[in-house]
Amino acid sequence: HRRWRKAWWASRHERAEVRRRLGNQTYDIVLDMQALMKSVWIVRQTKGERHGLDWRSAREPLASLFYDVRHRVAFWQPAVTRQRQLAASVFGYAIEGPPDYGLQGLTSQVSVQDYAMIMPSASRDD
Repeated sequence: HRRWRKAWWASRHERAEVRRRLGNQTYDIVLDMQALMKSVWIVRQTKGERHGLDWRSAREPLASLFYDVRHRVAFWQPAVTRQRQLAASVFGYAIEGPPDYGLQGLTSQVSVQDYAMIMPSASRDD
């Protein structure tokens, strides 16, 4: 939560509740797809076998030290390719074909003309 970063002390009760809720259940597999120190904090609150990227594959290599099982994925690839390879490695399946984003259902209802799909992913609150 970005709000936690801005109001660290004021959000301590909320963080404690997240820790409690995550720790109340045991998971078969906990997969950290980001391999960042901030995502490791969440992963470490869970009970279960923790999977993530290895030292060479992670954007923040220190994060890899906190996983029970580490997976190697080539670093200089598009993010979607890396995520698919990581999930396939963890869950034991083979990647078949290009990714299907499910956009055909959206575009089949649109008349044939130029259009743009925009996915904002800025880290700013405003």
